[in-house]
Amino acid sequence: MIHKQRVAPICAILPAMFAAPDSTSFLQRWFWHLCCSLLLPLAGMAQPDWQLLTSANAIASHEQITISYTLVNAAGTGVKFPAFKDWDVLSGPMTTTSTNIINGVKSTAQQYSFQLAPRRTGSCTVPAASIVVNGKSYQTNTLVIEVTKGAQHNNSPYPPNEHGFTYDAFVLDSKENAQEKIKRNLLLKTKLSKNTCYEGETIVAEYLLYSRVNLSAELDKRPGFEGFSSIDLPAEDPGSEFQYATENGKVYKVYTLRRVQLTALRSGELKLAPMSISGTVSFLRTHNGQPIAADPYAQQRSAEEPFTVAGNVETVQVTPLPANGRPTDGAIPVGEFSYSVQMPKQPLAAGDAAELIVAVSGLGQWSMLQAPQIEWPKGITGYEPRMDEQLDSQRVPVQGVRRYIYRFAADSMGEYNIRIKGFHYFNPSEVVYKQTADSSVNLHIGAAVARSSFADDPVNDPSSFKLTEWFTRFMPVVALSAAMVLVIVLMLVGRAKRKKRNTTQELDPIFTQGLDDPMYQVTTAAGNRPLVVEKRVDVKDTSLQQDATDIKALATRMLAEVQQENTGENAAAQQLLQLCNDVLYAPFGHEHSAADLQQAYAEWKQTKA
Repeated sequence: MIHKQRVAPICAILPAMFAAPDSTSFLQRWFWHLCCSLLLPLAGMAQPDWQLLTSANAIASHEQITISYTLVNAAGTGVKFPAFKDWDVLSGPMTTTSTNIINGVKSTAQQYSFQLAPRRTGSCTVPAASIVVNGKSYQTNTLVIEVTKGAQHNNSPYPPNEHGFTYDAFVLDSKENAQEKIKRNLLLKTKLSKNTCYEGETIVAEYLLYSRVNLSAELDKRPGFEGFSSIDLPAEDPGSEFQYATENGKVYKVYTLRRVQLTALRSGELKLAPMSISGTVSFLRTHNGQPIAADPYAQQRSAEEPFTVAGNVETVQVTPLPANGRPTDGAIPVGEFSYSVQMPKQPLAAGDAAELIVAVSGLGQWSMLQAPQIEWPKGITGYEPRMDEQLDSQRVPVQGVRRYIYRFAADSMGEYNIRIKGFHYFNPSEVVYKQTADSSVNLHIGAAVARSSFADDPVNDPSSFKLTEWFTRFMPVVALSAAMVLVIVLMLVGRAKRKKRNTTQELDPIFTQGLDDPMYQVTTAAGNRPLVVEKRVDVKDTSLQQDATDIKALATRMLAEVQQENTGENAAAQQLLQLCNDVLYAPFGHEHSAADLQQAYAEWKQTKA
């Protein structure tokens, strides 16, 4: 209802003033005209219009409305707002002032707006507000809003978003316990791809933070992976900071704190130590459902509460590989593997150094994969392989290709057959042992080409193949600038000598004792053959210690040996296992040296003595 003062008495006297008799004197008529000119503007002036408006007359219980107390064509003071018994005040009052001029007529409006949410269903009343204009108090009308049953309402300062996430946990009422509210709305969970696996099989662990509060946090305790080797993985959706997920009927923001693939190193019941984080939660304070932030004079509009939350301990039951049908020819990798063979395409002559490449591709436990065995025919001298690999550690399990490069040379011309033996592996999805097929390649060796001995021609020496590759790659540079190459070679030789001296001084003699096992040596039995000069390289050679590829090969052989033993709870064996896996797969594996492996191996051997 719009309240206005009555203007009828003024309007009633105007006809009487204009109807003054013609006999009236000039002075009287002038007086009457003056009165009319003064009273007519008062008669047409708009009176204060103070009313209550709303955005809707009917809503559902989970919806909100906007109401506004509006004053038109007046300047008011001392506005008094009512207590909203049937409503939760989500925001307000928000004050706006506007002025309009239409056809020379000026009008003003002053508006006070609130955002309300119903506390109950049925007929809910929006009470009137009062204001003082020119010393007189005016009161608005009241409104009745019909509230029907709908989704459960959240006492939140913000509406739910399109994912159904509500912000009621951002608000802390004066009657609520902050720590209890944090406990109800903040979870740290460890999620496993599965809780059972075979020894050597890979699982994925995710550490997820479920949050419905406004927080800032930092890592308090890292998770533990005892009994597993680990490789960190990116989040499933690295482009998104968080995902939405429903837990116990509530929508949470879910943050991936860490995602890692774990490979079981031993059987038994293995426990993953939980992660914990700590920080602070920021709340918007309210009092009896009314936000303190709506009061511009409030001293404490927010509250900061400390918290610490820890995840759950997860248990993984690791089953040993089946004893029934288990091969006895060495370590058994877990996964799916195959191999192919590459032979040199150019014709070979007796005494030529050549390569046979066995490329193993697949997925699974690469640390247990050993170099395929080659049966060299009589008349061909073969050497221990060097290894290179292209593995994608971000795939689960690790996938890629590993190449074993075997150097060999034939003593004399003729036809040769080289046999490559297949290897065994365990397929966990089919729960069966499998074996790659044996294969063989035929090789024709032509007549020898006259050349100097390897002692005079180190470029063709099979044991110096890396140097051959280097010269082949940089031959154009050598041809263009012989002087520059000479300087570079001299610098490299000097650096290698210094590096060798430093490495020799750093080695502790204890690391080189007891490691004369043939499995840790690379040898060539040349005998009296004229094609090669016997060269022996083992792990005590300091130049080999600087070669990351050979260190990985050393770690692979040690890992295979120790896993063939029944290590049980042998601490030294577990330490050696972890070190070997770090060298092979961990991002920081390059920080370990052959001396580290030698020391761990020696300690393990001492425990077996």
